[in-house]
Amino acid sequence: MAQIISILALGLMLAGFGGELALHGNPALPGPPAVAPQGLASAPASPFLVCMSAGILLFAVLPALRVLLALLEYARRRDWRNVFVAAVVLLELAGSTQLHRL
Repeated sequence: MAQIISILALGLMLAGFGGELALHGNPALPGPPAVAPQGLASAPASPFLVCMSAGILLFAVLPALRVLLALLEYARRRDWRNVFVAAVVLLELAGSTQLHRL
């Protein structure tokens, strides 16, 4: 599952980067600014930028997803000590994530 998500995220990032490269030329030059998730509906963002951002978000969510899948597997096996450890790690991941308003 994690490999599929990683390949999908990498594909999205490469497609977005390739599209931005074809559309704007040199990607080292400043391009369009990043758009906050709340502003995606109202701001005219490039579909390639949205594609690249989706790939980055998938990579960001992957560690939490892996811990969640491990927690579910440990619960299925009734390995309560590892369920507790995975739950603590998942709570730590959730607590360390900060959302900032742009």
